[in-house]
Amino acid sequence: MAFATEAAKESVASEADAWSDIKYSFGLMFEASYGQFTTKNNLYYLVPAVGSTWYSFEEDKRFASLTQSKEIKNIVNNVGDAGVVFNFPLLHAGFWYYGKTKKNNHAMQFAKEYFAAMYLTLAETGLLSYVHVHDRPSSENISFWEKEFRGDSSWPSGHIVPYSTLFFKTLQFYGPYWSILPLGLTVVSSIQRMQDG
Repeated sequence: MAFATEAAKESVASEADAWSDIKYSFGLMFEASYGQFTTKNNLYYLVPAVGSTWYSFEEDKRFASLTQSKEIKNIVNNVGDAGVVFNFPLLHAGFWYYGKTKKNNHAMQFAKEYFAAMYLTLAETGLLSYVHVHDRPSSENISFWEKEFRGDSSWPSGHIVPYSTLFFKTLQFYGPYWSILPLGLTVVSSIQRMQDG
């Protein structure tokens, strides 16, 4: 009976830890929402970001005709479409659980920061999609999530957000070697989104 009581106490403590970490992650998300505009180093990224975005808008039709003329390979299509699935907190929960069971605070912090970065990025891309930049190629087969939480513009794509934020957070927490896989997924998903129009 004492064993059952201890197990119940651990379960309650674990649930409390989970809720505490979820609240902490939302706090990080809120902090980053305004912190990104006050961080001095981000100003260095502003020039290449604005320049490359302007160039891609100017060349949008040319890029579209180049990529859409090619057949989408199955692996490319699957990686791109899986981005929608990974917008749910599956990997975050997995990393958090791994960190919790192995008493690895680094993995748990990674999970919390990845969660915050990804959902802040999704919120921002959702807002940006209300600025008309690029028509969706087809209004058919659009999921509930795309209709309810995004505007009519297909830019920026929410499909690549889980991969790109995983890349940057992996680079930050684990270095360049471990970030190669999420970088590859980001590139493949970007290609699929372009080929899909």
